Amino acid sequence: MQKEFSEEKVYSDIKSGFGSFKVLAKASLAKRWKDLSRSQKYDAGRALVKIADVAKYPEIYFSRAATEKDYMNRIKNWIEKNNVAPENAKCAFYMVWRPSDYVVNDAANAFWYNADLRSAFYRFCDLVQDWEYGRTADGEKGRSSFTFLAEKIEEKAKDLNKQAKIKQANIFVRPIKEFLYSFQK
Repeated sequence: MQKEFSEEKVYSDIKSGFGSFKVLAKASLAKRWKDLSRSQKYDAGRALVKIADVAKYPEIYFSRAATEKDYMNRIKNWIEKNNVAPENAKCAFYMVWRPSDYVVNDAANAFWYNADLRSAFYRFCDLVQDWEYGRTADGEKGRSSFTFLAEKIEEKAKDLNKQAKIKQANIFVRPIKEFLYSFQK
């Protein structure tokens, strides 16, 4: 039996996921904060603010209505600049930055010294972008992935929430929770 996902439910999971990323990035930064230069600290702080903003308003950064015009203009410009034949124009979709790439780039400095978390953030942003563009696609083919992607977002948001709660736990309880979490993977 397939689960039903409302747009509100998925957006709630998306907001929760990005909120958890902020907590995890902040915890990761706290470990190495003294190693960062003043400008790196500033950049990391700005990146954390960006993640918080994305957590609050994901539709601004990922919705087709807010991003498609700029995305298509970048594709058109790339095709013209590189003199691509019309039959090969689809390759432009792989060459220009997607809206999710801009979010990842703006938040990258929050993941100093934590490439795994940055990679997870990148994959989550791509998942959100694919869900958003899939659910608003004109054809049935694009919309068919809506439920699958919504399930993936829900799973990832739950996992991120668990990880964030562990990082927020009391310093004496945290090692036990981390140990137990390691068995859940």
